[in-house]
Amino acid sequence: WTVWTVGQALDSLSDLGERSYQKSSQLVIRAIPPEIKSKFQSIKNDHAWVSDFLALPHQRITGGTGSGKSKLLGLVISQWLESNPSGQLFVADPNYGKPDDDGYLNNWFGLDSKWIKQPDDEIDALIDHVHSKLDERIKACVDGAKNGFKKLSDIQVDLTPICLICEEFDSIVERYKSDKTSSRFDKLIEIIKQGRGYKIKLIPVGQSASVGEGGFSLATLENIAQLIICYPSVPESQLRYLGGAKDELIEIAERLIKEGKRPAICTIKGQSRVVTIPDLSGFNVIFANNNPTDPDDIWWQETNTETFRLALELRAVKYSQGLIQSPLKQICGELGIEPRSTNKRYTQYLKPVWESALSEAKTLAKN
Repeated sequence: WTVWTVGQALDSLSDLGERSYQKSSQLVIRAIPPEIKSKFQSIKNDHAWVSDFLALPHQRITGGTGSGKSKLLGLVISQWLESNPSGQLFVADPNYGKPDDDGYLNNWFGLDSKWIKQPDDEIDALIDHVHSKLDERIKACVDGAKNGFKKLSDIQVDLTPICLICEEFDSIVERYKSDKTSSRFDKLIEIIKQGRGYKIKLIPVGQSASVGEGGFSLATLENIAQLIICYPSVPESQLRYLGGAKDELIEIAERLIKEGKRPAICTIKGQSRVVTIPDLSGFNVIFANNNPTDPDDIWWQETNTETFRLALELRAVKYSQGLIQSPLKQICGELGIEPRSTNKRYTQYLKPVWESALSEAKTLAKN
């Protein structure tokens, strides 16, 4: 599975003199091989809980060293990228680069290092940036409603899907809670509670599964699908907040470990059950990074934003309803390109997207 990257300038953070968050990257999946989709489907078919787990807006994965967190996280990331091929992926990991027992460095599936933030100040700036994006989206939608707009397509708002992964979440939270002047823990809670409607996902990953150590209230956990991996042993000290059937869950998990299986406790909307981790031995996710050198590719990736697509769809709807003349020449003028068969930016990029938007608009009009 090959993923191409393209640098994308992001808005700087200037409020309260915070460190400017300069750049990130956007992931664009050019092609998803059939075997990857087949693997996803077989995992969902064989392990029914996986679909429920992935369906919640946020996923929390916890487990000790060697429990299989990284492998499972690779599945979650791959699933998200499949559903959001032009989404933005951000990683905060205090232990990025840390060697394991075999001497291999933690390199995040081969992802470009500029996507992973490791020093405290970079992690802080990353969380500030994602939270600022949430604020911008909320404000745009609130202002749109106040101004009488009825549909999302009527307002200018960038809803590019964002996935923020926080490795060693326990240590990040501990640092924030010990600093009484920091509001970043509250920002993480807001991302969890409000992110779903604005296409922002948080995936906390760490060693601890308890509410107290993880920093979440029970109300906050309602928005998160939790997976506590019970391998190679059951982490009883971390399960004290599960309530009711804790002893029964531990008993089932211990029996599965004796049978040579890899159990986990899955909690979705307050309901916990013991599940078994899918066999991911053949699911080796490696993200190859190839920076595009074609200037036309770079131009299109910078042009084809969420805001641009929404505006294009709105024009297609109006044109299909006879409210305006064909806006294609006007769009070309706005983009500085000529609508000619010899112009690659027109024939290979803009024209196919416009025709697709127009076809969908006509289909909606018929229905």
